[in-house]
Amino acid sequence: MLKIEKKFQNKISTIYFLPFFPGNLEITQSIIKLLGQIKPSALAITLPFFVKEKWIIAVKNLPKISIVALIYKDKKTEYLIVEPLCPLVETTRYAFLSNTPLFFIDLPKEVPQENLSHSMPLSPYLIKNLGFNKYVESTLSFFEEFITEREKYIAEKICEISQKYSSVAVILPFYQVKG
Repeated sequence: MLKIEKKFQNKISTIYFLPFFPGNLEITQSIIKLLGQIKPSALAITLPFFVKEKWIIAVKNLPKISIVALIYKDKKTEYLIVEPLCPLVETTRYAFLSNTPLFFIDLPKEVPQENLSHSMPLSPYLIKNLGFNKYVESTLSFFEEFITEREKYIAEKICEISQKYSSVAVILPFYQVKG
C-alpha cells in the first residue's frame, strides 16, 4: 500500500493506493483485509464510468461468473470476467457491504487500452513473508514512471474525489501507480 496525504484549502485527504496483478488470490485477500483496516470514506476502481451499471449488476449476480462486454467504436470487443478472484470485484462488494461510495475512474477510450498488467516481477507468495505493504514497495521499485493520457485522467479523477472525501482507497494495476 502506498499512502499519500493531499492538502487542500480547508482539509487534508488521505489517498491509499492498493495495487494489484489480475487474478491473484494473495493480493486480492490483502487488499480486502486492508480496506477493512483503513475504512476509507470512498473507493475508486480503474474501470471506465460507462461500465458502471453492467459491472454492478454482474457483481450482484455472483457467485455466477458474468462477463461484461466493452464494445468500442472501432467494433473491437473487450471482455471483463467478473469473478471473485478479481480485486475490482471484491472492492465493489466491499463498497456494497460498507455503504462506501464507489467511483469508476478509468479513461473512457474508443479503442481497447494497452494491457501492461501482467508483468509480475515478484511472486505474490512473498506477501506472506514480507507483508502487503513491503511487497508493494518492493514491487513498485521494478516499474518506471509511466505517464500517459490515461494516467493523467485517473490522477485528475482521484484528485476530484479526494477533495470531497477524507480518505480514498484507489485499486489499480501495479503499472499505473507510478503514473
